[in-house]
Amino acid sequence: RIREAINDVSGMPSTYTNLGVVFMNMKDFNHSDEYFTKALKLYKQNSDSMGMAIAYANLGDLNADKKELFQSLSYYDSSVSISKKNKYLEYLSYNYEHIAIAYSKMKNYEKALEYHELFMNVKDSIYNKDNSAQLTEMQTKYETEKKEKEIVESRAESEKQAAVKNTFIVGFGLMFLLAIFIYKGYSNKKKSNEIISFQKREVEIQKDIIESK
Repeated sequence: RIREAINDVSGMPSTYTNLGVVFMNMKDFNHSDEYFTKALKLYKQNSDSMGMAIAYANLGDLNADKKELFQSLSYYDSSVSISKKNKYLEYLSYNYEHIAIAYSKMKNYEKALEYHELFMNVKDSIYNKDNSAQLTEMQTKYETEKKEKEIVESRAESEKQAAVKNTFIVGFGLMFLLAIFIYKGYSNKKKSNEIISFQKREVEIQKDIIESK
């Protein structure tokens, strides 16, 4: 009622579909048919191909429950046409399976087998498609993890090189300071020796002067 009040034409068909399913489960086929038909009409109005495929499949289920198998096949066929055209594999698989069931109930086992094989083929396609998607996802995940690992390793290597570089700089700096310290020590010692030699020379000169006097 709310969707109708605000004229929500895009949301109403899904609500009609849900009501149709509820009434079908309650075996109230008249109301179920009413809501499924309303949903189909709006899906067509909205040019919603997936919605139309669902609506035809639901009408097929409804007529199958009513034991009106020929009518159910007609609806399933309509859903198959849309599903094929748009490559809706899930709905195509569903329709093939239920067409096979309908033909089996009609004792037309040749057709039942034909559609069962179609159902299995589509099911295999879905399985392979899912597997392919999973493999692609796994490959992407692997590549991502590989790149992340490479980044971590590259970062670790950079940090290692930086640590080595810093160690070298610190070591070189310490060696440089030690060299300066040694050089200053040597210079001071040399200077002290020169002073001592000079003083010794002065003493000798003074001694010579005294001796001369």
